[in-house]
Amino acid sequence: MASLFKRESKSKRYPKGYVWYAKFTQNGKVRKVTLKTDSVQRARAKLAEIEDSLYKGIPVGHKKDTVVADFTPAYIKAVTAAKQPHTVKTIAHEWKHFVTWAKPIKLGDVSHEDIIRYKAYLLGDRDLAKSTTRSALLCLSAVFSFAIREMGVFEGPNPVKGIKLPKPDERFPRYLSREEIDAVLAAAKAHSQDMHLIFAMGIYTGMRKNELLNARWNWVSFDKGGRILVQSEGRFRTKSGKDRVIPFHDRLRAILSDCEAGEGFILYPKHPEKNGPVTKYRVVFDYAFKTVVTNAGVEWCTPHVMRHTFASWLAIEGVSLYKISQWMGHADLKTTQIYAHLQPMDEDINRL
Repeated sequence: MASLFKRESKSKRYPKGYVWYAKFTQNGKVRKVTLKTDSVQRARAKLAEIEDSLYKGIPVGHKKDTVVADFTPAYIKAVTAAKQPHTVKTIAHEWKHFVTWAKPIKLGDVSHEDIIRYKAYLLGDRDLAKSTTRSALLCLSAVFSFAIREMGVFEGPNPVKGIKLPKPDERFPRYLSREEIDAVLAAAKAHSQDMHLIFAMGIYTGMRKNELLNARWNWVSFDKGGRILVQSEGRFRTKSGKDRVIPFHDRLRAILSDCEAGEGFILYPKHPEKNGPVTKYRVVFDYAFKTVVTNAGVEWCTPHVMRHTFASWLAIEGVSLYKISQWMGHADLKTTQIYAHLQPMDEDINRL
C-alpha cells in the first residue's frame, strides 16, 4: 500500500506552502517521492497511478522522458511532415515562448501546476486576450500529445490535460459597410493594381490572407459566369487541406477581366515562389495594406475583416449558412454560425 503525506515548501510553484509526497515499499525498500503538487485531488490521482504500478510490478517513477533541448528540433522536424506550415509556425512559436518562461530541462519537469501558473501569466502579466491564451494552451497540449502518441519520447501525462481553457467573449464580427467597401476599393485602386486586386478578391471571395498571396491565374476560370478554384499547389496548402470553388461576383469578374492574365501568381508575380510569401507579407500587409485602409478612413480594417465582410453581406442578403461555409472553406458549419444573426428574419417565428 502507498500513502500520502505533505511537507512544507517555500517554492513559488506551490502557493499553498506545501507539497504532497507518496510513501510506499518496493523491492523491500521504503521510498518517498514528491508528487509535485499541492492539490490533494491531483495527489490522490498520482497515488492511484503509483499503486497500479506496484500491483503490476512496474518500477515507480521510471518513465520515458526526453531533454527539451533535444526534443524541440526533433519535434519541429516530425510535425512539419504532419501539419500545415502555418500551424507548425504557430505551435513552434508558442512552445518556444513557454520553454523560455518555464525553463524545463526535460518534458517531465513540466507539471500541471506549471501550466496553471503559465495560464495566469498569459492572462495577467502579458494581458493577453482570452482567445489568444486559449490558443497558446492548445498549442502546448498539441506538443505534449505529439510527443506521447506520435514520437513516443514521453510517457506523460499531458500536463495541459484538465486545464480549464479560457472561454473567449462571444462578439459579433465587424465588417465593412457598402459605403466603406466602395471607399476602400477606390483607395486601393489609386494605390496600385496589386492592392486593388487584394481588396477586391478579399471582399468578394472571402479568401484568407495566405490564400490571397498564393492565388494563381490557373485558379481563375471565366467559363459559366466565372469561378475561383482555391487549391493546394506548390509549397502552398489550404488551411483545411481541401480544395474549394468560389463563384465570381460580377464586380470581381469585371476587375479580373481588365487584368492581363499570366501563368504564375496573380499578386506580385515578379517575386519568386521560394521567397515570395515572406516578401509579400511585408510588402503587402506591413505597408501597402495599412496605407490603403488609412486613406479610406477605415484604419480598423484588417485582412480578416475583408473575410468577415464577404460572409456578413451574404448572410444579410439571405444566402444559406451552408453555402457561405462552403465558399469560405470552413471545416465545421459551427464556425459559420457567427453570421447567423445577420440573416433576414425567419418567418417561422410567426407560427407561434
